[in-house]
Amino acid sequence: MCAWVSIGKDVILSISAIVSVSLAIYGLKSWQRELAGKTRFEAARRLLLAVYKIREEFWTARNPFIPAAEFPSGWTGSYNRSTEEEFQANLHVYKHRWEQLMATIQDLEASSLEAEVLWGQHIKVKTDEILECLSTYRTSIDSKLDSIRSGSGGSDHEFTKSVQQNLHATRKGTDQLSKKMKDAITSVEEVVKPFLKHDS
Repeated sequence: MCAWVSIGKDVILSISAIVSVSLAIYGLKSWQRELAGKTRFEAARRLLLAVYKIREEFWTARNPFIPAAEFPSGWTGSYNRSTEEEFQANLHVYKHRWEQLMATIQDLEASSLEAEVLWGQHIKVKTDEILECLSTYRTSIDSKLDSIRSGSGGSDHEFTKSVQQNLHATRKGTDQLSKKMKDAITSVEEVVKPFLKHDS
């Protein structure tokens, strides 16, 4: 009788040990899934926040209205000004607008690298499309300033029109650069937004 009791205890202990190990493994896997879900959630949130910051600064930088406060102190307009004075005034405006964008670009580059680790190169391709839009904007700034300094006044009307469209637009703009930026942002949203809805 004692032998059977002893055997019964051993069986129960063995079963308990197996159950404990199984529960530990299940708990570990659940924790790993939760951790992975949280990692993806945080990465998605950071990336989308960086994208939206760029979106806001991009529209601010392209605002067609340039208030007097954005020009150098004492600037009263381009009338009766030398070419160099007008160049320096516009340089002051666009340099400040570009610097505001630069701060958000650094955030996007860091967030997109983290996203690439989690979701692969295709997400980096999408964020690079946003950076291409910003590069186009920067190139247009340089073209505008070159035109002012050279005194050409935009002799190539089609090119001048293209530069102006890239430099200035409203949020509802239908120009090519506005559309490209909106499409690029949407493509990033399509990838990362699902991870903000599900922690898995």
